Amino acid sequence: MGEVLGEGRTAVVSAFGEDRVVKVLRPGFGRGALDREERLTAAAFAAGAPAPAVHGFVEVDGSRGLVFDRVDGELLSDDLALDPMRYRQWARTLAATHAEILRTTSTDLPSRNEVLAERIRSADLPPAHRTAVLDVLAKAPEGDAVLHGDFHPGNVFVTMKGAVAIDWIDAARGDASSDIARTEWLLTAGAAPGEGLNRRVVDRLRKGFVKHYVQRVTRSLRIDRRVVDAWRLPIMAARLDEHVESEEDFIRSELQRILG
Repeated sequence: MGEVLGEGRTAVVSAFGEDRVVKVLRPGFGRGALDREERLTAAAFAAGAPAPAVHGFVEVDGSRGLVFDRVDGELLSDDLALDPMRYRQWARTLAATHAEILRTTSTDLPSRNEVLAERIRSADLPPAHRTAVLDVLAKAPEGDAVLHGDFHPGNVFVTMKGAVAIDWIDAARGDASSDIARTEWLLTAGAAPGEGLNRRVVDRLRKGFVKHYVQRVTRSLRIDRRVVDAWRLPIMAARLDEHVESEEDFIRSELQRILG
């Protein structure tokens, strides 16, 4: 192992030789998540999506680690934070990378609709709301597009050879519009970059970034914006199962507004 390249709540990523990295889970997190990430990342890579190659597991100081190709580049989220006034450029990069992913197909990934249904059933929802959302989901289109599941600027590296997406633990197959709706939600609900800027300016830049991303990716894939909007309800309801405290009140108020 070499230098630590990144740290998160659940894992640490370190250099591993000259051209690879190893992801090691922190104590207390089960190995099942790493098994899942290995399987889904390998499936996305095999489908031709811009994902890093996976090289199996190693033991690191008594812990289990997953080895990937090293991705040398800049995180798109860092570029956006350093120069948010160029949000149109960053939005074009995000949209182009997402479109590249969504044009690939796979039969080896789990169904997004089934994953959403499971999360909606597990979420803390009033029974009437759960039934209504599941009814909407039952009528939603299926598909075989490769879906990242957690696609946002913090999971996209921009390299000399093009963009590469990381963290494929939520990858699935399904309707491309559902992944665009999920990304739109993450971009809208997450913390906005641009520390030190006036909050009003940050909010305006965020709205411009999200709008530009959605316009570019839907135009590239010839997707009707209304189809993306139709996914908002099940995407929001399933998000409750992730227990993101900062979003829960808003999601519940939106579900109440839409479903009564």
